[in-house]
Amino acid sequence: MDPEVLEACENAFGSTQASFDLTQAEDYIRNNDANLTFAYFTSLSNAQSNTNAIADPTNHVSASGVVYVRVANNRVDYTGSNCFVIVTLPIQVNPIPAANAVNYPNCEINTDGFNTFNLLNSDIVAQILGSSQNPSNFILTYFADAALTVAINNPTNYTNTTPLAKKFMWW
Repeated sequence: MDPEVLEACENAFGSTQASFDLTQAEDYIRNNDANLTFAYFTSLSNAQSNTNAIADPTNHVSASGVVYVRVANNRVDYTGSNCFVIVTLPIQVNPIPAANAVNYPNCEINTDGFNTFNLLNSDIVAQILGSSQNPSNFILTYFADAALTVAINNPTNYTNTTPLAKKFMWW
C-alpha cells in the first residue's frame, strides 16, 4: 500500500511551491524492517535506473505532484543485487489562504470604552475569507497585536483591553 499524501503549506503566497521532508513517509513504508534504504526521485525512469536522486529529501522544494521512492533491501540476493521496489509518494501543496481586513463596528453600551466582540461571527468570518474560500476548511486564530504574539484565547467573547481604542485583529 502506498503512503498517504504528504502535505505542506505553500512557501510564499501564490508560489505553488512548498518544502517537503520526504523522509516523513519512511516509517510507514518501512513497516518495521530495518534492512531498507530509501532514495527519492522526481521521475519514475530515474527511480528505476537509480540516477539523479533528490539531493536533500529532508528539504525538497516542489509543487504538488508525485515523488518516486526507491526502497531497496540491504541484503544482497544470489545474483549480487539488492532487491528494490518503487513506491509512489504523492505530495500536495496547500495554498496560503487569502485573508481580508475587516471593519467590525460595534456600539458600546456602558460608555466605559469597553465592549465584547464575537470574532467568530459567521458574517465576520465570511468577510475575512471572502466568497471563494470555504470557512469549514480553515481554523482562524486571532491576535491582539501585529507581531502575532498576544493570542486572543476566546474569540467568541473578546473584550477590548484599551478603552475607546481601535483594535486591530490579526489572523
